[in-house]
Amino acid sequence: MIEHQLTVSFISSELENPEPDLVVSFAMSSESDPMTFTNLILLRTPRYEKLRPIEERGVSVSYDGSESEELGYLRQFRLEGKEAHVITDSHHYSLDLHQVEQEDFALMRTVITKMNTDKNFGFIGA
Repeated sequence: MIEHQLTVSFISSELENPEPDLVVSFAMSSESDPMTFTNLILLRTPRYEKLRPIEERGVSVSYDGSESEELGYLRQFRLEGKEAHVITDSHHYSLDLHQVEQEDFALMRTVITKMNTDKNFGFIGA
């Protein structure tokens, strides 16, 4: 499993009604250029999920800081205080959330909970 240690600058979460997509995006600024960001994106599209093969259902995880275009699926999301762990079959992202605003943190938890209404992944610290 590939390990990633990331410090999150801010979180953008989308929870719209009716929900075409549920999205949580963790943004990390570059150390060399604080105005350049990479994103770890969790995405679930419940409305269209039943049209996809079973192995492609659930929360997709993509990281634009990765060298590969591999799309993984969320197996576990764990919160430990101001640290989050996003685990797919092949990656473990440890996210430092200390810089994140409390309001954004709360909305992220709400969206992650909504993504998991069918218990598709392990959610610890809910």
